[in-house]
Amino acid sequence: ILDHIFDDTSIEINELKSSGKLVIRKYTDKSNLTSSQLDSDIILCYDRYNLSANFLKRFKNLKLIVRVGSGTDNIDKNYCCNQNIIVKNVPSYGTDEVAEHALALLLALSRRLGYFQDNVKRGEWKRKAKDIYRISGKTLGLIGLGQIGSAKHFSLTRLGVRCLGGY
Repeated sequence: ILDHIFDDTSIEINELKSSGKLVIRKYTDKSNLTSSQLDSDIILCYDRYNLSANFLKRFKNLKLIVRVGSGTDNIDKNYCCNQNIIVKNVPSYGTDEVAEHALALLLALSRRLGYFQDNVKRGEWKRKAKDIYRISGKTLGLIGLGQIGSAKHFSLTRLGVRCLGGY
């Protein structure tokens, strides 16, 4: 696990332990890898480090790189292809979380939650405010209907929002 972002790697360990011999080596500094770390067959990585050809050629047994996330732009895929190293990603990683967060932000804006929070912090309670909108019956344009946009489209239509952008 090259650049783990969480201290707990139990999910990764549980998913991988049935696939044979498993040795977990957490890398925290890619410039100070030990020889046993450089013997790894598989790298699990997030997006903290750029996995360039110069970095990857130090791994003599590397067969697979799994990008724990959707993008692989931090991995030199041309080098991997030339060396027969398989590169995989997790296309659905964070899809629901990002779509839900975007929906939460939309609701916070339409209901002016920041305005009310500021008032409550000052000890005020205003029962009325201008420019509060219900989103049901509104039309929203979505740019990009990949996995996240499609998940958001689905959530919004269930709340009565007409979405433009196709589905």
